[in-house]
Amino acid sequence: MVLTGVLFFAGRAQATEECNGFIDISYPNSQIINNIGDKLVVEIHLGAGTITGGPANVLNVTSFGFDLSCVDPPGPVPHCTSEGSVISYDGDGSITTNCPGTVTTNSPGGGATPSHVVFTFTPMLSIPHDTPIPPDFCDFFFSETILAQSTNATGLIEQVIGYDIAECDNGVLLSGGFQTGSIPVAAPVTHFSCYEVTQGGLKPKIQLASLVDRFGSYTPLLTQVHRICLPADKNGEDPSAPANPNHEAAYDLTGGSPAVVQSGLKVTNQFGTFTMDIRGIDRLLVPTSKKLTAPPGPPLPLNVIRHYACHDISNISGPDISKKAVTVVDQFATTPIPGFTAKSKWKLCVAANKNNEDPTAPTDNTALLCLFAAKTQPFGTRKLFLNNQFGPNQFANQPRATQYDELCVPSNILP
Repeated sequence: MVLTGVLFFAGRAQATEECNGFIDISYPNSQIINNIGDKLVVEIHLGAGTITGGPANVLNVTSFGFDLSCVDPPGPVPHCTSEGSVISYDGDGSITTNCPGTVTTNSPGGGATPSHVVFTFTPMLSIPHDTPIPPDFCDFFFSETILAQSTNATGLIEQVIGYDIAECDNGVLLSGGFQTGSIPVAAPVTHFSCYEVTQGGLKPKIQLASLVDRFGSYTPLLTQVHRICLPADKNGEDPSAPANPNHEAAYDLTGGSPAVVQSGLKVTNQFGTFTMDIRGIDRLLVPTSKKLTAPPGPPLPLNVIRHYACHDISNISGPDISKKAVTVVDQFATTPIPGFTAKSKWKLCVAANKNNEDPTAPTDNTALLCLFAAKTQPFGTRKLFLNNQFGPNQFANQPRATQYDELCVPSNILP
């Protein structure tokens, strides 16, 4: 979610002279999880509170400063240290306003730099005292585009709007007042190496109130963790993947159906375009943190990666990848895969809205096509200490990873 609210800024010269202003920032089209490439609208509302001791008791505003991104910690403050090119201003052509006069910036063409964008009003705004938000004196809107995931530990792009040049007509300056906003951005969908898990039974089993994806609605009962899926570097395409902490735990469930829910779905990825029939839900991928030693770490920040509902698929046609050799590197091992076989074990995993936590997920066309790996080298076993929204103590026994099973490939569902 985004943080939004009205902030009250006060200045005082002496007991009889007050200068109070209001700013509100919101993101009307932001989602619980936003994706790289999304265009967001930023909405700024302006008002004033008590102003005394001036000839008209108005707040005169010439300009506001807006920081596109802030490193956190230390957190969002005006003129903060920027994260870099994680989000860009879409330029003055994206500005709309009902404020009198015109609004321009120091970045008319837009971009990720400068990171501190100054919005200047010509002529300056004169906001009467006691103009609350709502209904506010006036507002202005502009748009920005998400370029990359935040580097902050929270996964949030932190932004700041504050007064740049503002003064009440009683001579009291407004300086230092600001309001913050936060934008959650999903990590890009990556390859995942999925390992079989034993002793992943739950105590007790977990009943979901609702699960919705592009194919339907379900109320599944989660019974055990049967896979742990690690970000993977396939053929040297993503060297940072083995250090990526954003894992998915694959939960087996009851409540699926063998019936076909959609025929002839087309899915494309690096291997080509596949056509398939979609059947019932088979498992749920849950964002999960993993350690190999006790105690379990904290769960992943909310909204960093999505949940995925994985479906059985059948009647698969497309390129022959039975001898498509790849090498994957993850936190466990470097694994040569001679090809992908056993199509009856392939799954299509699509973004899912679990318990109404991510309402836009069913419209996300990105997916994971999970391909069963042909014979791979022995792996041994690894104890797993897992944590997610269901807590670190959900297991009846100590889960263990035992063998390489699948490579889940980032894919797109075609219209």
